[in-house]
Amino acid sequence: MSKFDVTLFIQNQSLSIFPGLHTGEQLYRLGDISPNNYTLSLDVANEIDMPIHPNDVLIIKGGERLVVSQKACNDTSVNFPLHSPIPFTLNGQVYEGSKAFQKIKITTRDFKNILDEHQLKFIVDIDGLSDVILPDDKNIVVGTNWSILTIVDNDCEPTDREHCDDVNPAHKYKIRIDDEKYTVRVPKKTGRDILLLAGKENPEQYDLYQLFKDGSTKAVALNEKVDFSCPGIERFITIPRDMTEGLDARRQFCLPARDEIFLNSLNLMWEAIIEGGVRRVVVHDMPLPAGYIGQTVTVNMRIEAGYPEAQIDMAYFFPPIARADGKQINAICPDPFDGKEWQRWSRHRTAQNPWRPGLDNVGTHFAAISAWLSAELDK
Repeated sequence: MSKFDVTLFIQNQSLSIFPGLHTGEQLYRLGDISPNNYTLSLDVANEIDMPIHPNDVLIIKGGERLVVSQKACNDTSVNFPLHSPIPFTLNGQVYEGSKAFQKIKITTRDFKNILDEHQLKFIVDIDGLSDVILPDDKNIVVGTNWSILTIVDNDCEPTDREHCDDVNPAHKYKIRIDDEKYTVRVPKKTGRDILLLAGKENPEQYDLYQLFKDGSTKAVALNEKVDFSCPGIERFITIPRDMTEGLDARRQFCLPARDEIFLNSLNLMWEAIIEGGVRRVVVHDMPLPAGYIGQTVTVNMRIEAGYPEAQIDMAYFFPPIARADGKQINAICPDPFDGKEWQRWSRHRTAQNPWRPGLDNVGTHFAAISAWLSAELDK
């Protein structure tokens, strides 16, 4: 059973299934039930059993109970009235009483008749599940607490969420996950389904972060829904969880989420160490450009009080690095830290290129260090 499967019961047998939209045929196969000889029915408290034809569809959330009767359900038109109408919400308006679900099955045609609009698709928004588009060609077994939204049924170009703030919720959406773009047809997806969309077959082994245009980040839980119609979404980044816990890595202080995302993305061991009241970020095995003795070096950055408003300055290397051509590196001096003597490079921002609060961070300083290493070889 996958961590993301849910349990349903067929004749008291516990079975696992991925939550979301499923056909009756899938449920018959799951329970090893022959639809030619038996009928599966949804067992709902204080309600009639709801017979399921193989061509019907259901939304499975978990915990559903199905019962088996020794008679085939061959007629797709079988649609019994409910004992008690089930209310639902359509585009924010509550339908209850005589306007609620009256029978055990509905079709999207019923919703189109309510709105007197026939060029629409219908989405069911359920807590903990990605939005589900209801099929036009199936009978749909009704459920409780349904919030239904409409989208325009057209072939319009998807809205690119990376480059557009003002989004019409009727659109398809193009989102960036890591370095790839994907088109989705629903306004909301869970973190789990975003990871699956990106090809992460084991979503529990990844962390997902949402990056915004203002530079902020937000961790997205696996069952948390992301609303693509909200303004400000930039893109998403995935990080394998086995990269977030380096072997014996010391994490003695917390960094802003954006910095941790960047450091984890390096696929290098990193540490956050406090010594003598001074905070430093240490990145191990940073690759060196060709032209230095050795292939990698450990670098540390001093995180001053007031960061990220206060700037990060200079760079500290261990072991001390040297040019392969023997030329001297200027503006360096020893710096004791963590029981070692590091090589401090006195490299500073200028008045023309100052620290930019809100934009500069550990990631941009790491990029500056890489630039310093390359520029040194040109001297």
